[in-house]
Amino acid sequence: MRGRLTDLRLREPMSIVIVLAIVSFVLSLVVAHRVFPLLSANNDEAVYLFQARVFRSGHLTLPADGYRDYFRPWMSSEHDQKLVLVFQPVFPALLALSDLIFGSMRVALGAIAAGSVLLMYALGRELHLSPRAAAPGSYTDCWSSPVPSRG
Repeated sequence: MRGRLTDLRLREPMSIVIVLAIVSFVLSLVVAHRVFPLLSANNDEAVYLFQARVFRSGHLTLPADGYRDYFRPWMSSEHDQKLVLVFQPVFPALLALSDLIFGSMRVALGAIAAGSVLLMYALGRELHLSPRAAAPGSYTDCWSSPVPSRG
């Protein structure tokens, strides 16, 4: 009887969605490591990582004086004698937090991929879909999430 109960629970839509979230997390890390070990062609990735490293070092900005005569980091602007990067700080802060806790910024990308699968299911439920009707959106998202999560 116990084996039968386990089989029934694994067939529940929420159980399937949780498994899909775990698969998406792992797949995102594998794709990032195997396909994009040196980042992708998206030039924004380097700026996100640079901004995360600035945050990780305990700063929000860089001093402008030390760089003015030689170079300016890409996608930065000077404000009050400080260099400010163009991106909003939420994503780089998440990368920095991931680096602080896990020693890798890529864990944050896997968490975003897994969270996306769970949020897709939650969206379906919020739209008053049955659990079985909401689950296919998570399935689709599971296989699409690792593609953008390559940094």
